[in-house]
Amino acid sequence: KAQLQACLVAPLRAGAPTGDGVLMHGPSGVGKSMLAKAVAKEAGVNFIMVGGPELFSKWLGESEEAVRHVFKLARELAPCVVFFDQLDALAPVRGRGTGSWTTERVVHQLLAELDDLEQGGSVGVIAATNRLDLVDDALLQPGRFGTLIGLALPDAAEREQILSLYLGKREPAGVALAQLASRTEGSGSAQLRALAEFLVREGTGSDGSVSWEALFKRWEGRAVRGALALRAGRISD
Repeated sequence: KAQLQACLVAPLRAGAPTGDGVLMHGPSGVGKSMLAKAVAKEAGVNFIMVGGPELFSKWLGESEEAVRHVFKLARELAPCVVFFDQLDALAPVRGRGTGSWTTERVVHQLLAELDDLEQGGSVGVIAATNRLDLVDDALLQPGRFGTLIGLALPDAAEREQILSLYLGKREPAGVALAQLASRTEGSGSAQLRALAEFLVREGTGSDGSVSWEALFKRWEGRAVRGALALRAGRISD
């Protein structure tokens, strides 16, 4: 949080250039997108969210033009935060033989826009990736995405805090909440939020006689069925 305050929030509030972009990396579900939105909200500025793959087009030159358009729009809306999700899909390592010429041109365009960013007013750039090793090294240089922030899955105490936040007034007694947190090891904030919403919804629909243990088992059963259905769909495809 201190890094985000210094790199982005403070200069954006002052209407000043932000310097380095910020690249957040870590497993899915740790709240990278939520943090990016929180930066814009705390700074009180506009927010543009871009999913990496959505910028690609089969037509020659349109992918690079899409990158230019994003930054042009950001300058017009300054002060503004631009958030690139799945940066590894937008700007993978060049020269490995797995990409196309379109990918190479998009990486070059993105580098050029980042290098010219200070000339366009107060625009902060944040990106997120689950695979830092797949992001082109040129993007990780100072002045581009020079600030790296690693995010990890929450530990038991953090999971308890997240569940407490989303459960609100429906929060169970301390022991039950701690048990829920201990049984959700490996879950990110997105999964914990979905669990809390399920518990609130199912608990509200019952007469109060259903225990938190029973509700959690329902959630586990639903999650297993969903995973099996997804796997079956992939196999059939």
